[in-house]
Amino acid sequence: MKKVSIFMAIAAAASLASCTAQSPKANLKTDLDSLSYSIGMAQTQGLKGYLTGRLDVDTAYMADFIKGLNEGANKTSKKDIAYMAGLQIGQQISNQMMKGINQELFAGDSTKTISKDNFMAGFIAGTLEKGGMMTMDEAQTYTRTAMETIKAKALEEKYADYKAENEKFLDENKTKEGVKTSPRGVQYKVINNYRKVVRDQTFVDQTDNLYHINLPQDSAYESTESAYDLKEMRRVVNALPKEYRVPFAMHVAGFKYREIADKLNLPLGTVKSRIFFTRQKLQEELKDFR
Repeated sequence: MKKVSIFMAIAAAASLASCTAQSPKANLKTDLDSLSYSIGMAQTQGLKGYLTGRLDVDTAYMADFIKGLNEGANKTSKKDIAYMAGLQIGQQISNQMMKGINQELFAGDSTKTISKDNFMAGFIAGTLEKGGMMTMDEAQTYTRTAMETIKAKALEEKYADYKAENEKFLDENKTKEGVKTSPRGVQYKVINNYRKVVRDQTFVDQTDNLYHINLPQDSAYESTESAYDLKEMRRVVNALPKEYRVPFAMHVAGFKYREIADKLNLPLGTVKSRIFFTRQKLQEELKDFR
């Protein structure tokens, strides 16, 4: 144990010495020297948290950080500035962009990832504005539609077992007394004029490009013999982000997928996936909602 401790102490001292050797020496002869030093130190407030939290820097390698810091501070030519900017953006791609895109596409499935090589090829072609296999408009359009398709597929795969369970429930439930099935496959107990009332009292407010849904609050809405606790359903739905809440509320109100997509100016696949997600959330929160 003593040998290990000695070795660790030597390593720590060597690291500190290396870090110190790479740093400029303070020489506070004048007031301006002291001001320069104090400004430099004041600028580091919160830096360590930023390095570890945002840039994922391991504090065991602070000597390497100081080395890069000094090199970066002394590279002032246009060529050096371009190179350092490339390094910085490259790190952002690796540590932030790629991770964020994979999280959004595959819902945290670490076994799946987009191709880094193809991403970089497209990124470089777009940066240089030449040699691209797509125009910028084509790339934007393809990205939007393909991402929505992949996200919808990922949700379906994630909830495949849940979907099968629900389909089994629906097959059994449709034979029960009083249960009816709509042309879209929605099962319900008799609710007079329910869909008409909900649709008539539902509107979308597009103020400041934010969509809000107003569900009817009439006591008649509560008095129907529903199999579900509507107050609880409202609570769960209203707790969701508006991008999920609005399409689902419109869907329940009787709007078709295409109508919702047109009114909210969203791709059809996005509407379907958001409504599907909201159903799963309701099923998780309300065991009786099937």
